[in-house]
Amino acid sequence: MDDAGAARILLVTPVAPQEESFGGSMRVGVIARTLAELGAMDLVLLTDLWSWDDLPGGTPGEVPMAAEFRRTAVLPRRTAAEAGRPSRSLVGSSVPGQIAARRRRLRAVRPDWLGSTRYDLVWYVRERGFLVAHPVVNAVRSIVDVDDIEDVVLRRWLDVGLDLDGGQLTWRRRRQLRADVRWWRATHRRIAPQVDVQVFSSDADRGRIGATATVVVPNTYVAPTETGRIQSEQPTMLFPGLLTYPPNEDAAAWIVERILPRIRRDRPDVRLLLVGAPSARVRALAAAPGVEVTGPVPSMAPYLRSADLLLAPLRVGGGTRIKILEAFAYGVPVVATSIGAEGLDVRDGVHLEIADDPTGLAERCLRLLDDPAARARLATAARQLHQSSYVPDRARARIREAVDLARVRPARSHADSA
Repeated sequence: MDDAGAARILLVTPVAPQEESFGGSMRVGVIARTLAELGAMDLVLLTDLWSWDDLPGGTPGEVPMAAEFRRTAVLPRRTAAEAGRPSRSLVGSSVPGQIAARRRRLRAVRPDWLGSTRYDLVWYVRERGFLVAHPVVNAVRSIVDVDDIEDVVLRRWLDVGLDLDGGQLTWRRRRQLRADVRWWRATHRRIAPQVDVQVFSSDADRGRIGATATVVVPNTYVAPTETGRIQSEQPTMLFPGLLTYPPNEDAAAWIVERILPRIRRDRPDVRLLLVGAPSARVRALAAAPGVEVTGPVPSMAPYLRSADLLLAPLRVGGGTRIKILEAFAYGVPVVATSIGAEGLDVRDGVHLEIADDPTGLAERCLRLLDDPAARARLATAARQLHQSSYVPDRARARIREAVDLARVRPARSHADSA
């Protein structure tokens, strides 16, 4: 600590912290807000998915939640030439090369203050963030928020037989993904002894890795101030999210191509709203009957308050879905796949409805659309669960618990290996 007794804290994240945006961003926003209460905090943003100006809900030229940070270092976007280079390998995993390339870029832009500061605590968002930045920063103690377990996500892409761009897997790409899965499984074991605490979004994920010094920090959603219904002219189903994110993009296409036609055979008046920044593939889905692609919106509140159902048929993904917690908070009934509902303390038929194939998902949606009383029962139970278990105060308490656990661990030096 410095002379004033304030802890020196560094947040390293590939996802910009925001209080209202998409799921991963909101999780990091809660982390940032809590850590800022515990000491003087700096930020290293490793993302090259967006420039600051591209961030959902962001203001051009303005760093989200800037007031929480003393100093900020942002990895610049890759050049067009860098973005066009293939990151795949025909032999072994492609991930080490990706991590090494990003670390080189971080070293190239590392400000003097980052190299000269010895932090009392570094909180890394995701294992990939730790692998990129760990050799570049100097920390007494470190925490890794695993959040999405990457080999689980890749394994699920293999299970559905698709690549991240929605195309069918080639045999070469299948072999590559299998190599990446093996690499990540070995890497979990390698990271654990190097950090003080590992954080997970659910007990299910904690059990997959089997680490010792662990804390579960649940995903959460702030309780809305207005939840009253806005009457729609026709039955409305909703799928929200960052629709450039491949698992969301896949789910949106699956709804439109396989689930919605089954629903509209019985209820041709049903409409589907795909709400969020869309990829080109998602924009093209607006050509289907009953589908509207809104693009980015300033607030999800009007859409949630007017929706009859939120459909979350994720086939790929890790962690837990904040979009489901968002629906719970607004009293919107949810139909989801097992993967969509994974990690949440929910019961099928009590808090939401679960099915894993297009026919089952369509049947669950139709049943609820035809039964307002059933929708009300689900919504009431789900809102009660949200209020008891998934509000930000719950996460903040667990974040502090993780920090306290790290502090009592033996101190170690994570010196710059340059």
